[in-house]
Amino acid sequence: MVRSAHPKITAYERWQRMNHSDKPEIIFAGGSGDSREEAIVIKNAANHRAGVVAEYLYLQKRFGARDSQWRLVSQMLLKGEKPIDLLTIELADGIIQHIYFDVSEFFGKG
Repeated sequence: MVRSAHPKITAYERWQRMNHSDKPEIIFAGGSGDSREEAIVIKNAANHRAGVVAEYLYLQKRFGARDSQWRLVSQMLLKGEKPIDLLTIELADGIIQHIYFDVSEFFGKG
């Protein structure tokens, strides 16, 4: 097995690299994320990539480390009045969670 000389970069570290001090801070607003109507709104993401990294940062802060406290089951874009990113995760205890993100501020940007 070949191992990388570089340790795995966390979502938070990727986000920090993209969110330099000259850019506005990423803000999580809106609701709980438990439904489409209560979607978490990601504000100030410079582009689509930064917005998706912010989603994973949110999950890491709320549920803990990826692949130990939770794992991604699926991710899909729901179209409608607003684009919603639905992430389905499984927690370490086997509970399935659906988390809704309103991605209208950054969807389709660079």
